[in-house]
Amino acid sequence: MGSIWEKTRVGMRRNIGDGEKVRFWWDCWVTTSNPLADFVTQPIPNTLLSKRVADFVDETGNWNWSLFSHLLPNNILLKIASVHPPKASHEVDSYFWGVSSNGIFSVKSAYELLDDPIGNGDVIFGVWLGVGMASIASVFFFGSSCMVG
Repeated sequence: MGSIWEKTRVGMRRNIGDGEKVRFWWDCWVTTSNPLADFVTQPIPNTLLSKRVADFVDETGNWNWSLFSHLLPNNILLKIASVHPPKASHEVDSYFWGVSSNGIFSVKSAYELLDDPIGNGDVIFGVWLGVGMASIASVFFFGSSCMVG
């Protein structure tokens, strides 16, 4: 079941609200597959390692680029620029299912995510016959509740 969770987990996305729960360097909130720490071009200063997304916003509510722009490549900085900075007045940070158009998990969208892109059926056989549809939904919801916080 662990490999199924890893495969479906890539469909989860972070929605930045107040920015207090999402770790800037260690959570996947800018890209879908890797945390920002995987893209740094030089070591992250110790004083910034445990900061949350909210800690990288200046007093005017904009990204405080001086804290991190020298640590990341331009393509990642452009992705950060496309994310609205968090605000204390927004709801808490949350997860949503990025594979569906409405952000809600469905077995159909998980199937589409897990479908073998080569078309040889190996993934589908292992997932649907070995585990079953109800188990996948259980793994997703159990795992997402473990990741929150």
